[in-house]
Amino acid sequence: MMKYTSQQYAQLLWTLLSEQPKNRTKIIRDFVLFLHTKKADSLWSEILNIFQQIKDQEKNILKITIHSAHPINEIDQLTKKITAKIDQPNTISNIVDPQLIGGQIIYLNNWKIDYCIKSILRPKSPDLPENFPDNYRTILHEIEKIS
Repeated sequence: MMKYTSQQYAQLLWTLLSEQPKNRTKIIRDFVLFLHTKKADSLWSEILNIFQQIKDQEKNILKITIHSAHPINEIDQLTKKITAKIDQPNTISNIVDPQLIGGQIIYLNNWKIDYCIKSILRPKSPDLPENFPDNYRTILHEIEKIS
């Protein structure tokens, strides 16, 4: 019996829902039953996460995640500023990580920018790569203002 990955299941669900949006409820119900028959119920959470990533990518939504030692109180203001500066829908979330002494680790879709104290104290890290998107540079500039 062939096993499928969470990525494959998520892609299947995305394709089915994209092709037949009016049958959404039936497709989801049938998909859940299908997972159960494949004994893949335990993958449901991971499938949903991957499904959300596929959806965001298809809709060109920029996902910004900021890991910081303390909560960022100005997250709503930051969202408004970034939305005003870049012409791209985005979501911003803040994850408090008590392991960080200070600074931040920022994820912009698949990019990771490490501004935590531990990273800064290491020998000089390389600058941002040349192919780093300009709108991501703009976002980093706005995040630096609140730090």
